[in-house]
Amino acid sequence: SFFMKINKSVLKSYFRDKTNIIIFCILVLVTVYGTIVRFKNIGILAYWGDDGQTVLGTLGVLKYGFPKLPSGNIMYHTLFSFYLRAIPSYIFGLNEVALRFPGAFFGVLTIPLIFLFVKDTVNKYAGILAAIIVSLNAWQIEFSRETRYYSEFQFFYLLSIYLFYRGYFKEENK
Repeated sequence: SFFMKINKSVLKSYFRDKTNIIIFCILVLVTVYGTIVRFKNIGILAYWGDDGQTVLGTLGVLKYGFPKLPSGNIMYHTLFSFYLRAIPSYIFGLNEVALRFPGAFFGVLTIPLIFLFVKDTVNKYAGILAAIIVSLNAWQIEFSRETRYYSEFQFFYLLSIYLFYRGYFKEENK
């Protein structure tokens, strides 16, 4: 209950400022927009490029517990990505939506993450501008709609830099 009181007081003080309320509302709208454009029609897109590699690696994880290819070789490249895609594929079946879900999900999570990172390093106005740019950027949207690992890589890369920044430069040990 001690931490709940701290969190409530921090939230109350943060939302007393009307600018923070406006920025929060903009961030929610930008994230909702980013969610819509990343998830819309992901089930009707055709596979292209290296998507077949992702399908085979995920199928190997579902069948054998590791990304074994039809050749008998094990696909070690993007190993984490195959396991991420195996979870929705196990639940919904091995289809376009299940294989694209992790990319779209982490593409959406990148929007508030970039806001937090830029807000802490520059200011909240630059943070909201960066979130808007990431939400609207055509490359970001398309990378989030592929069956490849690009969105997950970007999210975890930015998260690691952000946490390093907070731990090393801001000396936060939590």
